[in-house]
Amino acid sequence: MIPITSAIFPKSIVPWTDRIDNQDVVFANDPNSLAAEVIAIENTLGAMPHQEKAPFTGNAVTYNSVDARISDAVAGNLNPYCSITVSSFFVFNQQQFGTRFGQYNTYSKVYDPYGYYNGSDITIQASGLYLITGSQSWEWHDSGYLWHSMYIDDDWQCGHRWDWDFAPYGPAFFEADRDASTAFTWMGAIPAGKRVRVVSENGTSRNPFQATNSWLRLYCLRKLPASALG
Repeated sequence: MIPITSAIFPKSIVPWTDRIDNQDVVFANDPNSLAAEVIAIENTLGAMPHQEKAPFTGNAVTYNSVDARISDAVAGNLNPYCSITVSSFFVFNQQQFGTRFGQYNTYSKVYDPYGYYNGSDITIQASGLYLITGSQSWEWHDSGYLWHSMYIDDDWQCGHRWDWDFAPYGPAFFEADRDASTAFTWMGAIPAGKRVRVVSENGTSRNPFQATNSWLRLYCLRKLPASALG
């Protein structure tokens, strides 16, 4: 009995010379070596290699080919991305809505294929490393401050404060058509189930104060194990 041939793949590529009918003798080792290489390729690729079995969220994704799966992954299409916006809203200076220091922004969905939008802002669906950015504009004023902050649940993470108290011949001297712009960028680990919220604070004498063109965007850079989430 001829022993099972050992494959040389994936450490090397098997050499092969075509056999010619009525000229070459085909020995049992010939099909055995081919079978061994086929099995080695299958073991390397694994079962269902055209299927993404553990995407960031949801069920397994089955592609038409391994090439399609790799191309989708390289394009970043499996990484969750959420974009939400609100065109205009008013922020009160008495902090009677939302939080002690301001009020929560309420957004509408722009793009959210992975179900992060919760009807107002964002709820994390997959534990991972996230990049989050936000921006909004405010009408012109001449005194006081405005604050635009990001929270995870009830914990403040980052923000941008805009002060209107300029010198007499500084920006406050300009025509009242120079809107203020506040923005933030944050990166860090967030567990699934956490809520990402934005708070707007009006520290001026104008009540209410109008904010416009506000958006919040979130992108998951990679999954993270529980030990990396703090």
